[in-house]
Amino acid sequence: MREIPAALQSVLDAGIMTNSDVFLVTLLDGTRLGFSSVDIEITVDGVVCLPTSGFTPSTYDATLGAETDGTDIEGILDDETITENDIHRGRWDGATVEQWLADWQTGDAVMLHRQTLAEIERQGGRFVAQLRSAASALEDEQGVVMGSGCPYALGDASCGVSLSGFTANGTITASGDDWIEAATFSAQADGWYDDGSVTFASGGSAQVQRHEGNRVTFWRPLSVLIETGEAITAIAGCAKTWGVCRSKFGNGDNFGGFPHIPGQDSMFQAGSADGAPSNVPVVLSDGPITPTILTAVGDGDGSATVTFSPLYATVESRGDGSASSVHGLDGTIRIGGLTPTTPGGAAVTQTITLVSVVGTEESAPASVTVTMPEAWPQSGGGTEA
Repeated sequence: MREIPAALQSVLDAGIMTNSDVFLVTLLDGTRLGFSSVDIEITVDGVVCLPTSGFTPSTYDATLGAETDGTDIEGILDDETITENDIHRGRWDGATVEQWLADWQTGDAVMLHRQTLAEIERQGGRFVAQLRSAASALEDEQGVVMGSGCPYALGDASCGVSLSGFTANGTITASGDDWIEAATFSAQADGWYDDGSVTFASGGSAQVQRHEGNRVTFWRPLSVLIETGEAITAIAGCAKTWGVCRSKFGNGDNFGGFPHIPGQDSMFQAGSADGAPSNVPVVLSDGPITPTILTAVGDGDGSATVTFSPLYATVESRGDGSASSVHGLDGTIRIGGLTPTTPGGAAVTQTITLVSVVGTEESAPASVTVTMPEAWPQSGGGTEA
């Protein structure tokens, strides 16, 4: 049962209108902030509550039983307490929000409920935050979801990879809304930083969508000001596949996914009514099968597209070019990091090798030689805006 301080109870009984809604916010880093609905500062539970951001409940749902309760609150972005950068960087994610009823004259207060900040959106100069009660945890999925991809974060305790060998420092040489360039990126083959991250010396980080040459492109535009010459730290990306885990990180023993679980592509493949052989794959029972390479075509961007007969296993590239892997049912693999022919120079040949992998077993290799076309001409030296 909620206990109301006697002084506050007497004010409520008398109908005196000196009450204020107060929100106490505890961030995951331990910082506590207070906001009130009146235009003066109030101290509640040892926290000075400011009137500046105008925390206002816009909706509130409360039900008996195990139903999930929720509240929406609105407020104003400002430069001191609730900034757009903090919201973008996730500083408010998972914060605990307590709503109190307080007497702004005496400071007597009682906590009404405690909730967790589930989602926060920016709308111009304002924000709208969705709060969820403790009962919402009952709606979360529990246990382990079995899938082909690895559920671990690169470098965490379950993964076990040491990030020291996959981290590089550099300096920004050029930047745009959603990309930056640095010499350190070109030290690795294209795609090395795909799905990786870049942390900026000025604060904040961004997730990499694509890595080509000395440029990485992020999944969304940067919300912070990035300047040429700023120091960065880049971490290689992990595609969460069995092939990348083994070939790129040498960490196959700790792979947390189940790459050979039949997926929906197998469910919807049709057999033949007369019992004749069809294209329905079978689960391998006597070890991986050597891939049968059908075609191999090089491109002027230093890549090659290789087709092979579909098989039920992971297919990985070996030999020339960067490491790559696909599910064998795809029947196609694209390999980057190859050397194209120099315009006007002697033809360059590259050897591509494919193997299939089932569990910890690997098939005999299948190789093909590709004559690479001339490199595509590079774009001019214009400066991007």
